Amino acid sequence: MTNIAKIPAPLPLPRRKLITAQSAAERCGVPLSTLYDMVREDRIGGVVRFGRAIRFDPDALETWIAEGGQALSGGWRRDER
Repeated sequence: MTNIAKIPAPLPLPRRKLITAQSAAERCGVPLSTLYDMVREDRIGGVVRFGRAIRFDPDALETWIAEGGQALSGGWRRDER
């Protein structure tokens, strides 16, 4: 008889609840259209994309806000050429 060790089943990962763009806009205190502009220009943290759908990781968004809401990759201005 072969002695085969049982492999334990993996533990389930904790599910993180993502928030909608509307909820993120309310947390940031900006209109929804401004939030979409910030996402498009990579000026906000915590963005999670599912194809065309946009959600936000609330912990990452709160961290971004607590750090002063500084612009990400490239700064606030774009080169106009």
